[in-house]
Amino acid sequence: KSRKKMETKRGILSSPYLKVMTLTIILSSMVAALVDYQMKIILSENLNEAEMATLFGFLYGAIGVVSIIMQFFVTGRLLSKFGILWGLMVLPAFLILGSGMVLFAPVVISGLVAKGGDSIFRYTLYETSSQLLWLPVSPQEKNKAKPFIDGTVKNGGFAFAGLMIIGLSFVISDVRWLSIPSLIMVLAWLAANFKLKTGYVAELRKAIEKRRLDFEELEIDITDPVIVETIRKTLTEGDDHQKLFALDTMQDLPLAPWKSDILELFENGSPVLKGKILVMTSKHPDIIPDEV
Repeated sequence: KSRKKMETKRGILSSPYLKVMTLTIILSSMVAALVDYQMKIILSENLNEAEMATLFGFLYGAIGVVSIIMQFFVTGRLLSKFGILWGLMVLPAFLILGSGMVLFAPVVISGLVAKGGDSIFRYTLYETSSQLLWLPVSPQEKNKAKPFIDGTVKNGGFAFAGLMIIGLSFVISDVRWLSIPSLIMVLAWLAANFKLKTGYVAELRKAIEKRRLDFEELEIDITDPVIVETIRKTLTEGDDHQKLFALDTMQDLPLAPWKSDILELFENGSPVLKGKILVMTSKHPDIIPDEV
């Protein structure tokens, strides 16, 4: 068992894409733990137990309602329009605001803004974007790496944050100063997200070239602009085998983003491609009319 764990770790470290993903998970977990600790300390210093109980009930209730609305009515539309990088950036950007507020004004509202923003965006936009990041990863690699990253790495981030809080408690007495390491980590997290987006694009193209992209494994229905553009490039520049795989990949997705590319391929493609397009668009008269 220990040997298998070591092999899994080496596999993750050998992949630059998963390596950066691991870094973002560690940073996001540590920042989440620091923000949560700051909020609880600020509230305990300003409110009595009854007031805290009432406020926590209201806070988590509001977070739950807003998160449900975000997940069902907002997240998909925003990611389809602006893409995965935007989805990855909203949470750390909001945490810069929240941590900055706590640093300069450690009052109840600052703690609530930081914690509320973290909880709402982490489990909606950020979580959905994180799922998309796994799309181009091969099933074998994913089966080994995902449990390790989502479990061990994430919990390790919380543990590191706990050790940091204990260590800094001997040096600082005001909880506001924890915002400084938080802000440093958020800035590193933002930089890592740009690198992660670049890796995502490269891995997505590689997955299509190697014919191992599977949308059925994805638990969300998002047409990311990067996915749209990558499939479009394959339809226009790939060989017939790659084009057939792209058509297979997109048949269960909304076809509207590729309408002009499908029509172009239907007019100028090989008989095999034309037949495939006729089959996959048979239930989409808006793409190719039934008269055709």
